[in-house]
Order: sequence, then structure tokens, then C-alpha cells
Amino acid sequence: MDLTILNVALPTVGRELLPSSSELLWIRDGYALTVAATLVVCSTLGDRLGRKRILMTGVTVFALASLAAALSSAPGQLIAARAVQGLGYSMMLSSTVVIIRVVFPVARERSLAYGLWVASSSTGAALGPVLGGALATRPGGAGVDDLRAPSPAAAILRIGVRPSRDGRIRAAGRTTRPESPRTPCALPGPVGGSGHAAEESGTSATVLRTCSR
Repeated sequence: MDLTILNVALPTVGRELLPSSSELLWIRDGYALTVAATLVVCSTLGDRLGRKRILMTGVTVFALASLAAALSSAPGQLIAARAVQGLGYSMMLSSTVVIIRVVFPVARERSLAYGLWVASSSTGAALGPVLGGALATRPGGAGVDDLRAPSPAAAILRIGVRPSRDGRIRAAGRTTRPESPRTPCALPGPVGGSGHAAEESGTSATVLRTCSR
């Protein structure tokens, strides 16, 4: 849901925060970029530190970042909050798949669990634009990030009371590959460069006029 809920709310963000074209690009894509850049690292940390611990940390980080995004009053604050949200979701995503495999050892139950997990993700992605538009057009209503802030609390309580069988992997030697730290640094450059090029080429005004309609 978080990948799509902001799409239809961009006009409201453009009117209220007045971001530049590059800032608008980071507001929209910063979340997905952070997920892609940190997924491998978070998966490695889950192998070393335990999937349940990483999952609960991710839920907490996501909740706090959602609250920060809801209270943002400047483009930079919203960009930072969205990036931290992406980190939290990356921690949850990298842990959930393995936890399902461990919690459901029977193949039939595991297949059903994976199917429900994929179905819930697809449903959230489909409902994101609808809920985002409804919240963005609600007079004096909550922002799109207010919808996500309360739900992680229930997840923390549910996960915290469940016995831990997260399949921690202990491995001798290095805890991370040399390539892992490079992953988060590889993607921001091209995205930032494209946003800067768009702003320098004069498309900033066009983007902002479109988002203000």
C-alpha cells in the first residue's frame, strides 16, 4: 500500500509543501528506492541477528517514520521520513518470507500462507490510490501517513507474544559481504541526477503546475 498510496496525493503535497521537481521525485520514489537499496543488507542482518528481532525493529521504525511523515511541514522532512519508512519496510519484507517458511513447515500450509501474504500485498497496492485520494481530499482530515501510523502497534503486540522460531543462521567468518555496503550507495546517484537534470531543463514549473491542479 505504501508504494501506491502517495501517487494520487501528490497534487496535495505539491500545493501545501511546494517542493521542487527533484524534491517531488524524491518524495514519490524515495520509499521504493530505499527498499531496493537496503533489502539485501537487511536480509543479511536478519540471518545474523534473528528474523524476529529485525521484523520487530522494522515495524517500530516504520511506525515512527509514518508519524514523522504525517507531521512533516517541509519537503526535506517528508523525504527523510519516506526514506526511513522504506528502511523499516525493507526490514519487515526481508524477514517475513523466511519466518513464514519456518513457522509453517508443512508444504500445504506454507503454500497457503505465502498465497495469503501475496494476496494481502496486492490488495494493499490496489487500495493505496483509493485510500490516498480519499484522505487527500477530505476537508481537514488526516494525511495519507496518518493511516499507517496506528497499525504497526498491533503488529508489535502480536509478534512480541509469539514464540520465536525465526530460523537464525549463525555463520563463521564475515558477517556481511563486501558488496552489501555498496548497495545502498549505488541507486541514489542516478535518481538524484535525473531529478536535477529535470529541474535544470525547465520541467520543474511544468511538474509543479501539474501537481497543483
